[in-house]
Amino acid sequence: MGKLYDLIQEHIDRQPYGVSERQVAMRLGVTQTTLSNWREPKKLIAKKHLIAISRVTGVPYLRVLDALLDDIGYLDEREDVMGNAEHPAPIGREEAGGSVAELRPTPSTRSPRGSIAASKQPGKSRGRQLREQQDAETEAVDPPPPHDGA
Repeated sequence: MGKLYDLIQEHIDRQPYGVSERQVAMRLGVTQTTLSNWREPKKLIAKKHLIAISRVTGVPYLRVLDALLDDIGYLDEREDVMGNAEHPAPIGREEAGGSVAELRPTPSTRSPRGSIAASKQPGKSRGRQLREQQDAETEAVDPPPPHDGA
């Protein structure tokens, strides 16, 4: 059984008067076949079902989501990058192949449009700010032809 179904099974086991899979499936708004398929999920399931599992079992949504992601193989990749409580991700220069400072963008590697998010002007949409910045950059590179007043 996968970790997602383990959460559901723990809920079933905690019930004082016994609850059938059929009853749990009804509470979750799915068929008993769908619930059985979640024993070994192969793909992501709908968010509404994850929310229902969280609500019915009393397990926090993020824990339900983590269980599903682990079952279908997504957490393995994330742990390689981020680490976990038992095996934290490398943070030192020797372990990570470089320092954190080397990962920060330098002025030469920063996107010229990246500064807009940090300096959002009140009353202007991000799109409008981008257009104005692009216009300013275009004028700086290709100034308009002189107007001869005629």
